Amino acid sequence: MVPDKNTADYLFRQRWCNFKEEIRLNKIENISFMSLPFDKGDKMLTVGKVTLSPHNEDPIRYFMMPVAKAQKDETDVIMIDGKPYVDALQRSDYWQKMNEFFRQNNNSVTFPNGWKLQYKSLVPPEFMKQHRSSASRPLGVQQSNTTLAVGDNEIAFKLERMLQFSKKENPEFEMNEKLMREECSVMPKTYGYLVLHNPENNTQASSGII
Repeated sequence: MVPDKNTADYLFRQRWCNFKEEIRLNKIENISFMSLPFDKGDKMLTVGKVTLSPHNEDPIRYFMMPVAKAQKDETDVIMIDGKPYVDALQRSDYWQKMNEFFRQNNNSVTFPNGWKLQYKSLVPPEFMKQHRSSASRPLGVQQSNTTLAVGDNEIAFKLERMLQFSKKENPEFEMNEKLMREECSVMPKTYGYLVLHNPENNTQASSGII
């Protein structure tokens, strides 16, 4: 039986969820959310841990979501620590706040268990400002491989929702020249990335790309 049906139902509705069949068959034993080093006040990011039945070939799954405190008129919410949150990908100021947080913390935060979430820049902000277009706009985000187009003082974002653990760095970093030639009416998807890794054993989870 699913311990938290509302949370399971929310995850089931997300296109990026890769354990929908297990939810449908009631094979979820527990859904929990990790305590993050920057959980002061409202959360900005959450990492969830899904425990499946022990008979499952891969009994532990992780997912990462940028989140924002739900407003009164928002109904598609996920409850975390008793508070309602929404997927924050479409909040125009979200990644400005996240980037500012990392700048204030030397581009890295450390979890109590020793894991680090580190921001690495690929393209300098001056380059982004030079190539953005006044026609740039936010786009609806419904799946993990969606790119946000951005306007003034905003940043392109792509997120890999499911964390895949490996000892290799995620190779999916690219600049799209075609989009650059089109004056960024849709911005290139990659300006930097967030890496979740454990320095002690060199284990890494591919995570957000912004």
